[in-house]
Amino acid sequence: MDYRALAQAFLDLQALLYQAPAARQLFSIDRGAWFAMQYLLRHGDVHPKELSREMGVTSARVAALLKGLERQGFAARTADPSDSRKVLVRLTPAGREAVQAKRRAAIEQLADVLAGLGPQDAPACLMMEKKLVASFLRCAERPDASQKANSHS
Repeated sequence: MDYRALAQAFLDLQALLYQAPAARQLFSIDRGAWFAMQYLLRHGDVHPKELSREMGVTSARVAALLKGLERQGFAARTADPSDSRKVLVRLTPAGREAVQAKRRAAIEQLADVLAGLGPQDAPACLMMEKKLVASFLRCAERPDASQKANSHS
């Protein structure tokens, strides 16, 4: 099996997916902001360093992201009561509502997309998506994953 050809086809399909109007609307929020907002919704007050680690990005990227969320009124930084040298970040009520509203809209939109696949293909699509995520996670855990990826370039 030519897994490189399949990988190229997968990337091409992903590019087409993000060009579809329904997908553009679904992913209209910056993915980093979306991840951070959902993380804050689930975990409450966190240190920016924790967000940086969970997102796999630099602290400078998280600082810029948080600045944007603060400007929109979606997040707020406060002093850490246990260590005044550190800050905690949290979603504001407006940020919580924005995440919940976006999730509700995304669920409705994805339900329509899945309905278009039909009763047999929709669950099969979800099953394959779960397998794909599990495979990505397994590959990321292998110590040689980055070396192997770079050697195929």
